[in-house]
Amino acid sequence: MNSKYQSQDIFPDNIYWRLVKLFLNQPYSQFYQSQIAQEIRHKNGAIQPSLKRLVKTGFLNIQLARGKTYYSLNNQFPKLTLISQIIR
Repeated sequence: MNSKYQSQDIFPDNIYWRLVKLFLNQPYSQFYQSQIAQEIRHKNGAIQPSLKRLVKTGFLNIQLARGKTYYSLNNQFPKLTLISQIIR
């Protein structure tokens, strides 16, 4: 594998890359949007389009509970192992 490429090269959108990395590093955690924004140091509105895209692709699960929307990693995502290898 050519190590000269960084995961940022594959995921050029800084928010998108940070989201993927957050969920890969905590694969069994659930987060609501403001928690995610705080963790990756971006504003709520800035992360929303990337979260929607990750849900649409099936990378993230979404669950409504206690009046909040929670996001978690879909551990059954078909390319999860490959993405994990790229990110780490």
